[in-house]
Amino acid sequence: AYSEYQPECLGQPSMVHNIYSAEPPMAYLVFPIKASITMYSIIGFIPFDTIRTFYPPPLDIGFTGDSLCNPCISITPGDFLHVVWQRKRENTKSVYYTTTLEKVTPSRIYETQGNLAWSEKVRISTEQPWPTEPATNPTTEAHGEYVYAAWRGPNESGTPTKGDIWRRRRWLQNPPEDWYPPQNKSETPDN
Repeated sequence: AYSEYQPECLGQPSMVHNIYSAEPPMAYLVFPIKASITMYSIIGFIPFDTIRTFYPPPLDIGFTGDSLCNPCISITPGDFLHVVWQRKRENTKSVYYTTTLEKVTPSRIYETQGNLAWSEKVRISTEQPWPTEPATNPTTEAHGEYVYAAWRGPNESGTPTKGDIWRRRRWLQNPPEDWYPPQNKSETPDN
């Protein structure tokens, strides 16, 4: 029954501003939505400024049995957006990533009505050869020529109840699916 649907997680919205563009400021917001009546979840994206808000299609849609939550957004010099989020499908919790395929500026947002070209969704948490799943609480940041994603995953022995912080990085010149191997960044690995 629809009333029995209990989403596993929701998470908070995440927002960045176009600080690198010479154009007027614009904010970019990603957020989770849970629709219990229809039993699906969404990772939404909304660009807005002081004049207008745009409502493009969602970045990802999870249907019955999927749970999408905890999105995070970052922006790199050159005005590219990077988004990570958590997806639970069956018994697997994974972190996914997408990026814009072109520079994002306020004039581009107005021109496309917020409908941007995004890369394919890439699963960046791993099961093998480095078990970093179940993966929860993803975050992303950009620095220089790299974008980083970090999340809570199992310890290096694969024990999910003893969580460690895992991080991957992607050189911005590489394709969106080409990431360096995960690294354990915990101060106390295997605890």
